[in-house]
Amino acid sequence: MLRGGTNFGPYVALLGERGLRLPIAVVTDGDPAVDGSKRGETRILELLAAVAQPAELAGQSAARQLVIAADRGFFVGDHTCEVDLFRSGAHEEIGDTLMELAPGNTARTRAQGWRANPATLDPVQFLKDVTAISKGRFAQRLSTRIVAGQCPAYVTNAIEYVRARCARSTPAYRRVVEELRGNPGQLQAYNADRHCVVLAGPGSGKTKTLIVKIARLLIETVREPRGLACITYNAECARELKARLERLGIFESDNIFIGTVHSFCLKKVVMPYAALARIELPRDLRVALPSEQEALFARAVALEISADEPPSRWRTLAEEYRRTHLNRQTAEWQEDEQLAALVARYEGLLRQRGMIDFEDMVLIGLQLIESRRWVRRALRARFPVIVVDEYQDLGVALHRIVGSLCFRGGSRLFAVGDPDQSIYGFTGARPELLRELANSPLVESVRLPFNYRSGPTIVRASEIALGRSVATRLVEERGPSIFTNDRQASRIRRTTFVVN
Repeated sequence: MLRGGTNFGPYVALLGERGLRLPIAVVTDGDPAVDGSKRGETRILELLAAVAQPAELAGQSAARQLVIAADRGFFVGDHTCEVDLFRSGAHEEIGDTLMELAPGNTARTRAQGWRANPATLDPVQFLKDVTAISKGRFAQRLSTRIVAGQCPAYVTNAIEYVRARCARSTPAYRRVVEELRGNPGQLQAYNADRHCVVLAGPGSGKTKTLIVKIARLLIETVREPRGLACITYNAECARELKARLERLGIFESDNIFIGTVHSFCLKKVVMPYAALARIELPRDLRVALPSEQEALFARAVALEISADEPPSRWRTLAEEYRRTHLNRQTAEWQEDEQLAALVARYEGLLRQRGMIDFEDMVLIGLQLIESRRWVRRALRARFPVIVVDEYQDLGVALHRIVGSLCFRGGSRLFAVGDPDQSIYGFTGARPELLRELANSPLVESVRLPFNYRSGPTIVRASEIALGRSVATRLVEERGPSIFTNDRQASRIRRTTFVVN
Protein backbone atom coordinates (compact mmCIF):
# COMPACT_ATOMS: atom_id res chain seq x y z
CA MET A 1 0.00 0.00 0.00
CA LEU A 2 1.34 3.44 -0.91
CA ARG A 3 1.56 5.64 2.16
CA GLY A 4 -0.83 8.57 2.10
CA GLY A 5 -2.51 7.72 -1.18
CA THR A 6 -4.25 5.16 -3.34
CA ASN A 7 -2.47 1.88 -4.05
CA PHE A 8 -2.11 1.99 -7.84
CA GLY A 9 0.16 -1.06 -7.96
CA PRO A 10 -2.54 -3.62 -8.87
CA TYR A 11 -3.95 -1.33 -11.57
CA VAL A 12 -0.53 -0.83 -13.15
CA ALA A 13 0.18 -4.56 -12.97
CA LEU A 14 -3.15 -5.36 -14.64
CA LEU A 15 -3.12 -2.72 -17.35
CA GLY A 16 0.60 -2.07 -17.92
CA GLU A 17 3.45 -3.80 -19.72
CA ARG A 18 3.15 -7.04 -17.77
CA GLY A 19 -0.60 -7.22 -18.08
CA LEU A 20 -3.02 -6.10 -20.79
CA ARG A 21 -0.39 -3.72 -22.24
CA LEU A 22 -2.83 -0.80 -22.41
CA PRO A 23 -1.63 2.81 -22.32
CA ILE A 24 -1.73 3.94 -18.68
CA ALA A 25 -0.35 6.91 -16.78
CA VAL A 26 -0.42 7.66 -13.05
CA VAL A 27 -0.45 11.24 -11.77
CA THR A 28 -0.24 12.63 -8.26
CA ASP A 29 0.34 16.10 -6.93
CA GLY A 30 3.48 16.99 -4.99
CA ASP A 31 1.57 17.12 -1.68
CA PRO A 32 4.32 18.95 0.27
CA ALA A 33 4.70 18.16 3.96
CA VAL A 34 5.52 20.66 6.71
CA ASP A 35 9.19 19.62 6.63
CA GLY A 36 9.41 20.45 2.90
CA SER A 37 9.41 16.87 1.64
CA LYS A 38 6.96 15.88 -1.08
CA ARG A 39 4.67 13.03 -0.19
CA GLY A 40 3.69 12.75 -3.85
CA GLU A 41 7.26 11.84 -4.79
CA THR A 42 7.26 9.19 -2.07
CA ARG A 43 4.08 7.68 -3.50
CA ILE A 44 5.56 7.58 -7.01
CA LEU A 45 8.82 5.99 -5.82
CA GLU A 46 6.91 3.34 -3.89
CA LEU A 47 4.81 2.59 -6.96
CA LEU A 48 7.93 2.30 -9.08
CA ALA A 49 9.52 -0.08 -6.57
CA ALA A 50 6.37 -2.23 -6.68
CA VAL A 51 6.41 -2.71 -10.46
CA ALA A 52 10.06 -2.38 -11.54
CA GLN A 53 12.77 -5.01 -11.49
CA PRO A 54 15.06 -4.53 -8.46
CA ALA A 55 18.14 -4.48 -10.69
CA GLU A 56 16.72 -1.54 -12.62
CA LEU A 57 16.65 0.64 -9.50
CA ALA A 58 19.76 -0.65 -7.74
CA GLY A 59 22.15 2.19 -6.94
CA GLN A 60 19.90 4.85 -8.49
CA SER A 61 19.30 8.12 -6.65
CA ALA A 62 15.77 9.30 -5.89
CA ALA A 63 16.08 11.94 -8.61
CA ARG A 64 17.10 9.32 -11.16
CA GLN A 65 14.29 7.02 -10.06
CA LEU A 66 11.79 9.81 -10.70
CA VAL A 67 13.13 10.04 -14.28
CA ILE A 68 12.69 6.26 -14.65
CA ALA A 69 9.17 6.62 -13.25
CA ALA A 70 8.31 9.29 -15.85
CA ASP A 71 9.56 6.94 -18.58
CA ARG A 72 7.01 4.42 -17.29
CA GLY A 73 4.20 6.98 -17.19
CA PHE A 74 4.27 7.92 -13.48
CA PHE A 75 4.19 11.72 -13.04
CA VAL A 76 4.29 13.93 -9.93
CA GLY A 77 3.60 17.63 -9.55
CA ASP A 78 5.58 20.29 -7.70
CA HIS A 79 2.90 21.24 -5.18
CA THR A 80 -0.79 20.57 -4.79
CA CYS A 81 -2.93 20.37 -7.91
CA GLU A 82 -4.51 23.76 -7.17
CA VAL A 83 -1.16 25.54 -6.79
CA ASP A 84 0.33 23.84 -9.87
CA LEU A 85 -2.75 24.80 -11.87
CA PHE A 86 -2.42 28.42 -10.72
CA ARG A 87 1.24 28.49 -11.72
CA SER A 88 0.56 26.88 -15.11
CA GLY A 89 -1.33 29.93 -16.35
CA ALA A 90 -4.80 29.61 -14.80
CA HIS A 91 -4.19 32.38 -12.24
CA GLU A 92 -6.94 34.60 -13.66
CA GLU A 93 -9.60 31.86 -13.51
CA ILE A 94 -8.53 30.77 -10.03
CA GLY A 95 -8.31 34.38 -8.83
CA ASP A 96 -11.83 35.13 -10.08
CA THR A 97 -13.18 32.00 -8.35
CA LEU A 98 -11.52 32.90 -5.06
CA MET A 99 -12.82 36.47 -5.22
CA GLU A 100 -16.33 35.19 -5.89
CA LEU A 101 -16.40 32.58 -3.11
CA ALA A 102 -14.08 34.06 -0.49
CA PRO A 103 -15.85 34.36 2.90
CA GLY A 104 -14.44 37.80 3.73
CA ASN A 105 -12.92 40.98 2.35
CA THR A 106 -9.40 40.05 3.47
CA ALA A 107 -9.44 36.81 1.48
CA ARG A 108 -10.92 38.62 -1.53
CA THR A 109 -8.15 41.25 -1.38
CA ARG A 110 -5.51 38.54 -1.23
CA ALA A 111 -7.06 36.77 -4.22
CA GLN A 112 -7.15 40.01 -6.18
CA GLY A 113 -3.47 40.60 -5.49
CA TRP A 114 -2.46 37.05 -6.53
CA ARG A 115 -4.50 37.37 -9.70
CA ALA A 116 -2.78 40.63 -10.62
CA ASN A 117 0.71 39.42 -9.71
CA PRO A 118 0.94 35.58 -9.81
CA ALA A 119 4.53 35.62 -8.52
CA THR A 120 3.28 36.81 -5.10
CA LEU A 121 1.18 33.68 -4.49
CA ASP A 122 1.56 32.28 -0.95
CA PRO A 123 0.81 28.56 -1.42
CA VAL A 124 0.10 27.89 2.27
CA GLN A 125 -2.35 30.79 2.64
CA PHE A 126 -3.85 30.00 -0.76
CA LEU A 127 -4.69 26.44 0.35
CA LYS A 128 -6.15 27.72 3.63
CA ASP A 129 -8.45 30.03 1.68
CA VAL A 130 -9.51 27.20 -0.64
CA THR A 131 -10.16 24.90 2.36
CA ALA A 132 -12.25 27.61 4.02
CA ILE A 133 -14.49 27.64 0.93
CA SER A 134 -14.38 23.79 0.72
CA LYS A 135 -12.37 22.12 -2.00
CA GLY A 136 -15.45 20.54 -3.57
CA ARG A 137 -17.33 23.80 -3.95
CA PHE A 138 -14.18 25.61 -5.16
CA ALA A 139 -13.45 22.91 -7.79
CA GLN A 140 -17.06 22.85 -9.01
CA ARG A 141 -17.12 26.61 -9.56
CA LEU A 142 -13.63 26.69 -11.06
CA SER A 143 -14.62 24.04 -13.61
CA THR A 144 -17.01 26.52 -15.22
CA ARG A 145 -14.11 28.87 -15.94
CA ILE A 146 -11.26 26.54 -16.92
CA VAL A 147 -11.03 25.91 -20.66
CA ALA A 148 -10.10 22.64 -22.32
CA GLY A 149 -6.38 21.96 -22.20
CA GLN A 150 -5.66 24.07 -19.11
CA CYS A 151 -3.89 21.78 -16.69
CA PRO A 152 -0.61 21.50 -14.77
CA ALA A 153 2.48 20.43 -16.66
CA TYR A 154 2.64 16.98 -15.07
CA VAL A 155 -0.93 16.25 -16.14
CA THR A 156 -0.11 17.44 -19.68
CA ASN A 157 2.90 15.11 -19.68
CA ALA A 158 0.69 12.20 -18.66
CA ILE A 159 -1.81 12.98 -21.41
CA GLU A 160 0.95 13.14 -24.02
CA TYR A 161 2.44 9.89 -22.69
CA VAL A 162 -0.86 8.07 -23.14
CA ARG A 163 -1.63 9.73 -26.47
CA ALA A 164 1.72 8.68 -27.89
CA ARG A 165 0.98 5.08 -26.95
CA CYS A 166 -2.69 4.96 -27.83
CA ALA A 167 -1.92 3.97 -31.42
CA ARG A 168 -1.16 0.46 -30.18
CA SER A 169 -4.69 0.05 -28.91
CA THR A 170 -6.56 1.69 -31.79
CA PRO A 171 -8.41 -0.59 -34.21
CA ALA A 172 -6.62 1.10 -37.12
CA TYR A 173 -3.18 0.21 -35.79
CA ARG A 174 -4.14 -3.35 -34.87
CA ARG A 175 -5.68 -3.83 -38.30
CA VAL A 176 -2.66 -2.70 -40.30
CA VAL A 177 -0.29 -4.76 -38.14
CA GLU A 178 -2.44 -7.81 -38.74
CA GLU A 179 -2.38 -7.12 -42.48
CA LEU A 180 1.43 -7.23 -42.44
CA ARG A 181 1.32 -10.87 -41.38
CA GLY A 182 0.29 -11.84 -44.90
CA ASN A 183 3.37 -10.18 -46.41
CA PRO A 184 6.71 -11.67 -45.26
CA GLY A 185 8.75 -8.67 -46.47
CA GLN A 186 6.61 -6.10 -44.69
CA LEU A 187 6.60 -8.19 -41.53
CA GLN A 188 10.38 -8.54 -41.65
CA ALA A 189 10.76 -4.76 -41.91
CA TYR A 190 8.26 -4.27 -39.07
CA ASN A 191 10.27 -6.59 -36.82
CA ALA A 192 13.75 -5.35 -37.81
CA ASP A 193 15.67 -4.24 -34.71
CA ARG A 194 18.78 -2.71 -36.32
CA HIS A 195 19.65 -0.53 -39.33
CA CYS A 196 17.19 -1.54 -42.04
CA VAL A 197 16.78 -0.64 -45.73
CA VAL A 198 13.62 -1.61 -47.57
CA LEU A 199 13.86 -1.93 -51.36
CA ALA A 200 10.38 -1.72 -52.77
CA GLY A 201 9.03 -1.29 -56.26
CA PRO A 202 5.88 0.61 -57.24
CA GLY A 203 2.69 -0.72 -55.71
CA SER A 204 4.51 -2.86 -53.15
CA GLY A 205 3.16 -1.15 -50.03
CA LYS A 206 6.36 0.63 -49.01
CA THR A 207 4.60 3.70 -47.58
CA LYS A 208 2.34 1.50 -45.47
CA THR A 209 5.40 -0.36 -44.23
CA LEU A 210 7.10 2.92 -43.38
CA ILE A 211 4.09 4.31 -41.51
CA VAL A 212 3.52 1.21 -39.39
CA LYS A 213 7.23 0.97 -38.59
CA ILE A 214 7.30 4.62 -37.43
CA ALA A 215 4.26 3.97 -35.23
CA ARG A 216 5.89 0.92 -33.66
CA LEU A 217 9.18 2.72 -33.03
CA LEU A 218 7.40 5.59 -31.28
CA ILE A 219 5.21 3.27 -29.24
CA GLU A 220 7.73 0.66 -28.18
CA THR A 221 11.30 1.88 -28.71
CA VAL A 222 11.71 5.65 -28.37
CA ARG A 223 11.07 7.08 -24.93
CA GLU A 224 10.03 10.71 -24.53
CA PRO A 225 11.39 13.35 -24.57
CA ARG A 226 13.52 11.70 -27.26
CA GLY A 227 11.88 11.24 -30.63
CA LEU A 228 12.25 10.42 -34.28
CA ALA A 229 13.11 12.31 -37.47
CA CYS A 230 11.48 11.26 -40.73
CA ILE A 231 13.08 12.84 -43.79
CA THR A 232 11.38 12.74 -47.17
CA TYR A 233 11.78 14.30 -50.61
CA ASN A 234 9.24 17.12 -50.70
CA ALA A 235 6.53 18.85 -48.68
CA GLU A 236 3.73 16.91 -50.38
CA CYS A 237 5.28 13.59 -49.33
CA ALA A 238 5.62 14.94 -45.78
CA ARG A 239 1.94 15.94 -45.69
CA GLU A 240 0.88 12.46 -46.82
CA LEU A 241 3.02 10.78 -44.16
CA LYS A 242 1.60 13.05 -41.42
CA ALA A 243 -1.97 12.37 -42.53
CA ARG A 244 -1.48 8.60 -42.57
CA LEU A 245 0.24 8.61 -39.19
CA GLU A 246 -2.62 10.61 -37.69
CA ARG A 247 -5.01 7.84 -38.72
CA LEU A 248 -2.99 5.55 -36.45
CA GLY A 249 -3.04 8.03 -33.56
CA ILE A 250 0.49 9.42 -34.11
CA PHE A 251 0.67 13.23 -34.28
CA GLU A 252 3.61 15.47 -35.08
CA SER A 253 5.02 17.08 -31.93
CA ASP A 254 8.20 18.68 -30.62
CA ASN A 255 9.95 15.31 -30.51
CA ILE A 256 8.64 14.02 -33.87
CA PHE A 257 9.96 15.66 -37.04
CA ILE A 258 8.43 14.86 -40.43
CA GLY A 259 9.65 16.98 -43.33
CA THR A 260 12.15 17.56 -46.10
CA VAL A 261 15.91 17.26 -45.78
CA HIS A 262 16.11 21.05 -46.22
CA SER A 263 13.71 21.65 -43.34
CA PHE A 264 15.51 19.12 -41.13
CA CYS A 265 18.90 20.71 -41.72
CA LEU A 266 17.64 24.26 -41.18
CA LYS A 267 15.39 23.71 -38.15
CA LYS A 268 17.18 20.88 -36.36
CA VAL A 269 20.83 21.48 -37.26
CA VAL A 270 21.71 24.95 -38.57
CA MET A 271 19.49 27.11 -36.37
CA PRO A 272 20.31 25.34 -33.06
CA TYR A 273 24.01 24.66 -33.59
CA ALA A 274 25.60 26.95 -36.21
CA ALA A 275 26.33 29.79 -33.78
CA LEU A 276 27.68 27.39 -31.14
CA ALA A 277 29.99 25.90 -33.77
CA ARG A 278 31.09 29.41 -34.79
CA ILE A 279 29.89 28.97 -38.35
CA GLU A 280 29.96 32.45 -39.88
CA LEU A 281 26.35 33.17 -40.71
CA PRO A 282 24.40 36.43 -40.42
CA ARG A 283 22.70 36.90 -37.06
CA ASP A 284 19.28 37.66 -38.58
CA LEU A 285 19.42 34.82 -41.08
CA ARG A 286 16.59 34.31 -43.55
CA VAL A 287 15.93 32.19 -46.63
CA ALA A 288 16.18 34.10 -49.90
CA LEU A 289 13.05 34.32 -52.02
CA PRO A 290 13.24 32.73 -55.49
CA SER A 291 13.29 36.18 -57.09
CA GLU A 292 16.17 37.24 -54.82
CA GLN A 293 18.09 34.08 -55.65
CA GLU A 294 17.68 34.72 -59.38
CA ALA A 295 18.82 38.34 -59.08
CA LEU A 296 21.89 37.47 -57.01
CA PHE A 297 22.85 34.58 -59.26
CA ALA A 298 22.59 36.84 -62.30
CA ARG A 299 24.88 39.31 -60.52
CA ALA A 300 27.36 36.50 -59.76
CA VAL A 301 27.37 35.42 -63.43
CA ALA A 302 28.03 39.00 -64.53
CA LEU A 303 30.95 39.31 -62.11
CA GLU A 304 32.57 35.90 -62.64
CA ILE A 305 31.68 34.95 -66.23
CA SER A 306 30.40 37.82 -68.32
CA ALA A 307 27.66 40.40 -68.22
CA ASP A 308 26.58 39.13 -71.65
CA GLU A 309 26.07 35.53 -70.47
CA PRO A 310 22.45 34.44 -69.81
CA PRO A 311 22.25 33.31 -66.13
CA SER A 312 19.87 30.45 -67.00
CA ARG A 313 22.67 28.77 -68.93
CA TRP A 314 24.76 28.51 -65.76
CA ARG A 315 22.12 28.03 -63.05
CA THR A 316 21.56 24.29 -63.48
CA LEU A 317 25.29 23.62 -63.85
CA ALA A 318 26.07 25.56 -60.68
CA GLU A 319 23.30 23.90 -58.65
CA GLU A 320 24.42 20.41 -59.68
CA TYR A 321 28.03 21.32 -58.90
CA ARG A 322 27.07 22.42 -55.39
CA ARG A 323 25.13 19.20 -54.76
CA THR A 324 27.80 16.82 -56.01
CA HIS A 325 31.10 18.51 -55.07
CA LEU A 326 30.83 18.67 -51.32
CA ASN A 327 34.44 18.66 -50.13
CA ARG A 328 35.42 22.26 -50.61
CA GLN A 329 38.74 21.94 -48.84
CA THR A 330 40.01 19.36 -51.35
CA ALA A 331 41.10 19.35 -54.98
CA GLU A 332 37.69 17.93 -55.87
CA TRP A 333 36.10 21.35 -55.37
CA GLN A 334 38.44 22.92 -57.95
CA GLU A 335 37.64 20.29 -60.59
CA ASP A 336 35.91 23.06 -62.55
CA GLU A 337 37.51 26.30 -61.41
CA GLN A 338 35.01 28.50 -63.24
CA LEU A 339 31.97 26.85 -61.62
CA ALA A 340 33.67 26.80 -58.21
CA ALA A 341 34.33 30.54 -58.44
CA LEU A 342 30.78 31.21 -59.62
CA VAL A 343 29.28 29.29 -56.70
CA ALA A 344 31.56 31.02 -54.19
CA ARG A 345 30.60 34.43 -55.59
CA TYR A 346 26.87 33.64 -55.46
CA GLU A 347 27.04 32.37 -51.88
CA GLY A 348 29.08 35.42 -50.89
CA LEU A 349 26.40 37.73 -52.28
CA LEU A 350 23.77 35.85 -50.30
CA ARG A 351 25.72 36.18 -47.05
CA GLN A 352 26.31 39.90 -47.59
CA ARG A 353 22.53 40.31 -47.52
CA GLY A 354 21.98 38.02 -44.53
CA MET A 355 20.50 35.18 -46.58
CA ILE A 356 20.89 31.52 -47.45
CA ASP A 357 19.13 29.47 -50.11
CA PHE A 358 17.74 25.94 -50.04
CA GLU A 359 21.01 24.29 -51.00
CA ASP A 360 22.79 26.16 -48.22
CA MET A 361 20.49 24.57 -45.65
CA VAL A 362 21.69 21.09 -46.56
CA LEU A 363 25.33 22.01 -47.19
CA ILE A 364 25.75 23.87 -43.89
CA GLY A 365 23.85 21.14 -42.05
CA LEU A 366 26.16 18.52 -43.58
CA GLN A 367 29.23 20.56 -42.59
CA LEU A 368 28.05 20.74 -38.97
CA ILE A 369 27.17 17.05 -38.75
CA GLU A 370 30.34 15.75 -40.37
CA SER A 371 32.85 18.02 -38.65
CA ARG A 372 31.48 18.20 -35.09
CA ARG A 373 31.11 15.08 -32.98
CA TRP A 374 29.11 16.98 -30.36
CA VAL A 375 26.50 17.90 -32.98
CA ARG A 376 26.09 14.23 -33.88
CA ARG A 377 25.77 13.33 -30.21
CA ALA A 378 23.20 16.09 -29.62
CA LEU A 379 21.13 14.92 -32.59
CA ARG A 380 21.37 11.31 -31.45
CA ALA A 381 20.10 12.33 -28.02
CA ARG A 382 17.12 14.04 -29.61
CA PHE A 383 16.51 11.67 -32.52
CA PRO A 384 17.79 8.15 -31.75
CA VAL A 385 15.99 6.96 -34.90
CA ILE A 386 16.35 8.47 -38.38
CA VAL A 387 13.76 7.43 -40.99
CA VAL A 388 14.27 8.25 -44.67
CA ASP A 389 11.54 8.00 -47.31
CA GLU A 390 12.25 7.96 -51.07
CA TYR A 391 15.96 7.52 -50.37
CA GLN A 392 16.81 7.20 -54.07
CA ASP A 393 15.86 10.84 -54.74
CA LEU A 394 17.67 12.58 -51.88
CA GLY A 395 21.21 12.84 -53.20
CA VAL A 396 24.81 12.72 -52.04
CA ALA A 397 24.49 15.20 -49.17
CA LEU A 398 21.67 13.24 -47.52
CA HIS A 399 23.62 10.00 -47.99
CA ARG A 400 26.56 11.52 -46.14
CA ILE A 401 24.31 12.92 -43.42
CA VAL A 402 22.87 9.43 -42.90
CA GLY A 403 26.35 7.96 -42.79
CA SER A 404 27.48 10.45 -40.15
CA LEU A 405 24.38 10.30 -37.95
CA CYS A 406 23.76 6.55 -38.14
CA PHE A 407 27.09 4.83 -38.76
CA ARG A 408 29.31 7.32 -36.90
CA GLY A 409 26.84 8.98 -34.54
CA GLY A 410 24.90 5.94 -33.37
CA SER A 411 21.36 6.80 -34.47
CA ARG A 412 19.33 3.92 -35.88
CA LEU A 413 18.36 4.02 -39.57
CA PHE A 414 15.18 2.87 -41.28
CA ALA A 415 15.06 3.76 -44.98
CA VAL A 416 12.78 2.88 -47.88
CA GLY A 417 13.20 3.48 -51.59
CA ASP A 418 13.50 2.06 -55.07
CA PRO A 419 16.65 2.79 -57.10
CA ASP A 420 14.68 2.09 -60.29
CA GLN A 421 12.16 4.86 -59.59
CA SER A 422 14.64 7.73 -59.34
CA ILE A 423 13.70 10.54 -61.72
CA TYR A 424 15.61 13.41 -60.12
CA GLY A 425 19.09 12.85 -61.47
CA PHE A 426 19.12 16.45 -62.70
CA THR A 427 18.91 17.60 -59.04
CA GLY A 428 21.82 15.43 -57.92
CA ALA A 429 19.97 12.21 -57.00
CA ARG A 430 22.21 9.11 -57.08
CA PRO A 431 20.06 5.96 -56.92
CA GLU A 432 23.17 3.78 -56.80
CA LEU A 433 23.76 5.09 -53.26
CA LEU A 434 20.64 3.24 -52.13
CA ARG A 435 21.94 -0.01 -53.61
CA GLU A 436 25.28 0.59 -51.90
CA LEU A 437 23.54 1.17 -48.59
CA ALA A 438 21.34 -1.92 -48.96
CA ASN A 439 24.42 -4.09 -49.61
CA SER A 440 26.23 -2.87 -46.49
CA PRO A 441 26.92 -5.64 -43.93
CA LEU A 442 25.82 -3.19 -41.23
CA VAL A 443 22.28 -3.07 -42.63
CA GLU A 444 19.41 -5.53 -42.76
CA SER A 445 18.13 -5.40 -46.32
CA VAL A 446 14.46 -6.19 -46.95
CA ARG A 447 12.74 -6.60 -50.32
CA LEU A 448 9.01 -6.26 -50.93
CA PRO A 449 8.09 -8.56 -53.82
CA PHE A 450 4.31 -8.21 -53.61
CA ASN A 451 2.59 -5.98 -56.15
CA TYR A 452 -0.73 -4.53 -54.97
CA ARG A 453 -1.20 -2.15 -57.87
CA SER A 454 -0.73 -4.00 -61.16
CA GLY A 455 -1.85 -7.39 -62.42
CA PRO A 456 0.55 -9.80 -64.15
CA THR A 457 -0.60 -8.66 -67.58
CA ILE A 458 0.61 -5.10 -66.98
CA VAL A 459 3.87 -6.24 -65.42
CA ARG A 460 4.64 -8.64 -68.27
CA ALA A 461 3.90 -5.90 -70.77
CA SER A 462 6.36 -3.67 -68.93
CA GLU A 463 8.98 -6.40 -69.21
CA ILE A 464 8.53 -6.30 -72.97
CA ALA A 465 8.82 -2.51 -72.96
CA LEU A 466 11.90 -2.47 -70.72
CA GLY A 467 13.62 -5.39 -72.36
CA ARG A 468 14.43 -8.78 -70.94
CA SER A 469 17.85 -7.75 -69.62
CA VAL A 470 16.30 -5.10 -67.37
CA ALA A 471 13.53 -7.45 -66.29
CA THR A 472 16.07 -10.14 -65.41
CA ARG A 473 18.07 -7.71 -63.29
CA LEU A 474 14.96 -6.62 -61.41
CA VAL A 475 14.09 -10.23 -60.62
CA GLU A 476 17.64 -10.88 -59.42
CA GLU A 477 17.57 -7.82 -57.17
CA ARG A 478 14.01 -8.07 -55.85
CA GLY A 479 13.06 -11.67 -56.37
CA PRO A 480 10.14 -12.79 -58.53
CA SER A 481 7.04 -10.63 -58.40
CA ILE A 482 4.02 -11.94 -56.50
CA PHE A 483 0.78 -10.48 -57.79
CA THR A 484 -2.24 -9.75 -55.63
CA ASN A 485 -4.10 -8.08 -58.47
CA ASP A 486 -4.28 -11.09 -60.79
CA ARG A 487 -7.25 -10.35 -63.00
CA GLN A 488 -6.24 -11.44 -66.45
CA ALA A 489 -6.62 -9.06 -69.35
CA SER A 490 -6.45 -9.85 -73.02
CA ARG A 491 -3.39 -11.49 -74.54
CA ILE A 492 -0.28 -9.34 -74.39
CA ARG A 493 0.78 -7.94 -77.69
CA ARG A 494 4.26 -6.67 -78.37
CA THR A 495 4.09 -2.88 -78.40
CA THR A 496 6.64 -0.32 -79.51
CA PHE A 497 7.03 2.51 -77.01
CA VAL A 498 8.27 5.73 -78.54
CA VAL A 499 9.88 8.10 -76.04
CA ASN A 500 10.48 11.69 -77.05
